[in-house]
Amino acid sequence: MIERKRATGGSPHALQQLPRLFTPLLLVLLVLLAPFFAAPVAAQSNEKSLSTGEDTPVVADTSISQLKASIESVKQRRETLSRNYEKLADDYESLKSHLDALHDDVPPELGELLRHRRDRLTEIISDNQFNPSLNREITQARLTLLELEDMTGPVQVEEKANEPSEAVIKQKIALVEEQIKELEALRKVFNEATAKSQQYLELLDEHLFWLPNVEPFSWDTFTELADAWVWLLKKVSTTRLIDPNTLSFTEKAKAIGGTVIVILLFSLRRRWKRVLKVLAPRIGNVGNDNFGLTLRALLATLGLSLSWALLVAALSIVINDDTAFTKALSLGTRQAAYVIFLLSLLSNICRPNGLGEVHFRWRPETLKAVRIGVPLLLVVLVPATVLTALAESAVAENYRGSLGRIAFIMASIQLAYFAHIVLRTKRKATDQHPPPKWIKVVHPAAVTLPILILALSLAGYHYSALTLEGTLFISVCWILLVVLVYYIALRAVAVNERRMTLARLRAERAAAKAQDESREAAENAGEGVPESLDIPQMDLDDISDQAHALLGMFALFAAVIGLWMLWSNVFPAFNALEDITLWTVAAVDGNPDNATVITMQGVAFALGIAFATFFAARNLPGMLEVAFLSRIEMSPGTGYAITTICRYIIVMVGVTVALGLLGAEWSKLQWLVAALGVGLGFGLQEIVANFISGIMILFERPIRVGDTVTVGDQTGTVSRIRIRATTITGWDRKEQIIPNKTFVTEQLTNWTLSDPITRVIVKVGVAYASDIDQVQQILEEVVLANERVINDPPPAVFCVSFNSSNIQFEVRAFVKSMMDILPLTHELHSSTHQALNAAGVAIAYPQLDMHVRSIPEDLKGLTGPKVDGNKDNDSDGNATTKDNRKDEDV
Repeated sequence: MIERKRATGGSPHALQQLPRLFTPLLLVLLVLLAPFFAAPVAAQSNEKSLSTGEDTPVVADTSISQLKASIESVKQRRETLSRNYEKLADDYESLKSHLDALHDDVPPELGELLRHRRDRLTEIISDNQFNPSLNREITQARLTLLELEDMTGPVQVEEKANEPSEAVIKQKIALVEEQIKELEALRKVFNEATAKSQQYLELLDEHLFWLPNVEPFSWDTFTELADAWVWLLKKVSTTRLIDPNTLSFTEKAKAIGGTVIVILLFSLRRRWKRVLKVLAPRIGNVGNDNFGLTLRALLATLGLSLSWALLVAALSIVINDDTAFTKALSLGTRQAAYVIFLLSLLSNICRPNGLGEVHFRWRPETLKAVRIGVPLLLVVLVPATVLTALAESAVAENYRGSLGRIAFIMASIQLAYFAHIVLRTKRKATDQHPPPKWIKVVHPAAVTLPILILALSLAGYHYSALTLEGTLFISVCWILLVVLVYYIALRAVAVNERRMTLARLRAERAAAKAQDESREAAENAGEGVPESLDIPQMDLDDISDQAHALLGMFALFAAVIGLWMLWSNVFPAFNALEDITLWTVAAVDGNPDNATVITMQGVAFALGIAFATFFAARNLPGMLEVAFLSRIEMSPGTGYAITTICRYIIVMVGVTVALGLLGAEWSKLQWLVAALGVGLGFGLQEIVANFISGIMILFERPIRVGDTVTVGDQTGTVSRIRIRATTITGWDRKEQIIPNKTFVTEQLTNWTLSDPITRVIVKVGVAYASDIDQVQQILEEVVLANERVINDPPPAVFCVSFNSSNIQFEVRAFVKSMMDILPLTHELHSSTHQALNAAGVAIAYPQLDMHVRSIPEDLKGLTGPKVDGNKDNDSDGNATTKDNRKDEDV
């Protein structure tokens, strides 16, 4: 508690100190960035225009001569671009034909020639990138056309004093329409030229990958390296790297905003470290742990990783890009910023009290190795990235084999060393972390691969080596990102599993207590109850296994898809499956042009989707339980229904997509599906009806597991609910399987649906001579004294009728469950009999009057000469005997 108060108490103080910290920093910032503000904003009009030309001013009051001049300018630009496009297309076709004719007889100079052509093409693409001003020209021309049309329409937007004549307006409208047409044609040609340039570049990359493009490494390389350093120092010393006058207003805003953000990030670094330290003791604590702590730690880790990366990125923005050298330097600096961010993120994840140590429980030896290796990797990779970008530019093409290759060699060696020191910790077995099986293969492969790529560069295949190592580095970063997301998801699953375990234990204790009480009441009542209720809920171990399996599958699929996309650009052979045609599916309209071609790649995707569908349908319930259902208040049956429906939906969607990839379109399968539907409707009518009824029961919940129900003449406890049928255990412990359709279509009595309380009525008959108020008071005392009777609703006693031989009373009382009905009835009967006898109240029994009209002679002596008080003579002299016996069936 003391530590937490100290940590939280320091926050306001730190916030109060921020203005003091930022005041001198902002002053220094304004002094450093004063030259950026000194440059007038009007200098933006002097920016370098791109190949599509300058923006053409088009307004409603432009003269006709200006519009004609603008149209001619657009035509000239289109003709120039068309000529360049035609030349580019001719060069592409010529190079393609030459490469096809060479086959295996490839001269060693071809690689260097293709590399020079690629440099020129890259420069052309960079200089001829699509000019956003062309879109603005087209938009402005269309707005001008609307304005001119409003002048000639019945409703004018605004009347002006010097309004041009209608003939002039119509002539302008025709010229603007022509201008829009020419601009659209220019954009079309530009798009075609851009597509052809990309196609040309892909052709060069495809062949350059397999050709040497620099001389093999030799002692002369060191001499060239000395010349390269002299050239680099001269360039740096003679080139103005930062020129505020060449920056646009947007670039200035980015630089200033980035600098302010960098200062803010550096000032918060200590606070973020303290956040990680404060959060660490709460992780794993059942009472205080939650997934939000991991998200806060992730944000603090990102903040610690962004500071240096954003500083270098801001530097890349302000570097002048007027020359090829500064443009390449700016590109290298920007790439170095990405490298700094990725490696800083990895280092901060593995820092003490960080995500890897506290939240993900990674091996301490691995975390320590990463913390040691990342600074060394940064020292080598950051300058190597900048030097490689410089060497790969056209301005330094003479120094690729020396400056660029030496930087590449240093980076490759450092990458191999980093992989070794990190992966060797995984091979050491501990009690908590046994070595994984894959480490024996991955460790030597990860160390050897950068060395093999280095050997390619030494042999002269420098472009191939750069492509491989760059793609390999991005692939490793992608895998690390997938691993990070995977462990964050695992952390969320672990927190939810812990919460579910506690909730499940509490629910099981409450259910066990209720089951014991129900069993005790059943034993007292002489009834039978199920030994256990089959509630449709998953086991916690199954939930954990399924959630982990599904997350692992998603991570594997994401990693494989990302690696496929990365390496398919490097090895065109990965796309060769798309060129293998297996069969062709005819179109519905019979047009051969609309036929669907099924390739090997489509079949592979279909098999992958089928496998993913099977895996997801099998493991989906656990993930749904952890991620969503456990957070919603619902019965286990509803969760079971949701997971079942989701599983069916996944199977249907997966099968439909897989069949679609194989050419089985819905338009061709709909009649088959309709026929199957009719067949199922007639042949499996009852099964389908029970299936749908089971889903309705699970969602509507007219009955639940543990409810006491009466269906027809059967009464018992619901012990199991499934999709087709429901099991009811009767009072004699016999299980009855009842189809679900019965619960939907027939009358059903649920004694415990919303309230398990039920009413018990006991009838009591007393003699006519009894005092009604006294009897009511006695019965009320008896029913109130019973512990099984609940007070809400309260019991009641009523005199309900006058029968032929008694006064009828009803005792109405409520009990908590059906199991108390018979025990309460017995106890009320016993207590009522004792209380009425003690009070002298006679419990009436039926009376019977016998009228004797004649007595046989042999029986007259038995009756005696006199008749007792209960014997009277009727009008005919016959004797009448009155029997006052009373028998009441309570």
